[in-house]
Amino acid sequence: METLIYIAIFGLALGLVVGMTSIGKGLIGTPGLILLGLSGTTAVGTIGVAGVFMTISSAIKHYKNKNVNMKTVWAFSVTAVPFSFLFAVFKDKINVIIPLTRIIAVVIIMAVITLIYKFFIAKKHYDTYDDSKHSFLLIALIGAVMGFFIGATSISGSLIVIAFMLMLKMPEKLAIGTTNFVSMFSLAAASVGHVTGGHVDIKVLAVFTPAVIIGSYTGAHLTDIIPKKPLQIIIICLLFIAGICVFFNGK
Repeated sequence: METLIYIAIFGLALGLVVGMTSIGKGLIGTPGLILLGLSGTTAVGTIGVAGVFMTISSAIKHYKNKNVNMKTVWAFSVTAVPFSFLFAVFKDKINVIIPLTRIIAVVIIMAVITLIYKFFIAKKHYDTYDDSKHSFLLIALIGAVMGFFIGATSISGSLIVIAFMLMLKMPEKLAIGTTNFVSMFSLAAASVGHVTGGHVDIKVLAVFTPAVIIGSYTGAHLTDIIPKKPLQIIIICLLFIAGICVFFNGK
């Protein structure tokens, strides 16, 4: 019972961060649940299913605001969706070869590096996107790689956004909206694998998901009040610490 209270508090805090920055559903959520006592496989499964509910409303909102490039969504989903499902189904076998906590920690550190680049180094921003300039093969290849991350770790959003911005030269709003749509489909496919594999903690899911949604709604209204730069620095520091802690977590 006490653990569930901590998970609810964590869910609210995570939701606030997601609402203010659009970062963190899996990136912070997965290591957070591991550090709160869940095994790597259960944390990945629970976050994966929760992520579907957390992504639907924002994906619809981005679509209505015309921040989704559907051509990229379909090209990306051709590989991302089946790969997400497969790696979700076989994550137990992956865990035997390489502990998921190690993979998650490496992904977090990768995300920290890319976020530092995005927040503090990247200078060039794109205002338009021409989807005819990029091959179906390139987008499908990115989808295959991200499908692994989504299925095996439930971490995807920030990495896909930055991949789209850097490799496809996509404007940030369009990258975020398109990513939400891709994540919704990919996490839904992965969730089938998580549920059938018995890697979803229903009690944690029931407490965690509404807490994150409430926190996200509140955080969205604090966007213009909280200074972004200090918040970005805090997130990067917390992610780095979480990555190190999860790496040495033996579960």
